[in-house]
Amino acid sequence: MYTKISVQKINDKLKVYTPYNEHFVSKAHLLRGRWQDKAWWFDEAAIVPLRELLISLWNTTGESPYEACDLLIKNYSDSARLKPVYLFNWMIAKANSAIGNILVGSGVYLMDGTFEVGGDFNNWETVVKNATFEIREFPVPALKLPDVRRAIAEGWCEVLTTRTRKEGGEDIEVHPTRILLMEG
Repeated sequence: MYTKISVQKINDKLKVYTPYNEHFVSKAHLLRGRWQDKAWWFDEAAIVPLRELLISLWNTTGESPYEACDLLIKNYSDSARLKPVYLFNWMIAKANSAIGNILVGSGVYLMDGTFEVGGDFNNWETVVKNATFEIREFPVPALKLPDVRRAIAEGWCEVLTTRTRKEGGEDIEVHPTRILLMEG
């Protein structure tokens, strides 16, 4: 089981790990969260809105481990001005306006196409052009989200494998999968 998205109760605080997502960061500040030691920390009273936020983004509360999968995204193009490109609430790439390079999202592996910087110094843009890439360790619960289901049905997103992880952290089972559409 995976814990890239996790919520742990420590005394009267909640310690939260998530992949980078600007929407999460914005809401975390509104919930009086603070970034410390590579995790978000919240008062225990924030648990209900925090659960709602995590479910809206990745369909998991992070309070228990979940299965993960690898997605293959085919021939995808998008751009975003002054911010990263996201797909299924997962950061794919982010242009850095100051030095003109690209930061690739966690677990994202480009196979074909490009991630590039567009625009100018003050109005930079993250550009994903005709990209084929994998998103590894994507949460299986998020496969139920409407955008993911639609992409799978349209054929430009494919679930390659589902993974089960044991306590020590190594993968113990990797299940090849063609399309995994869950009912419910």
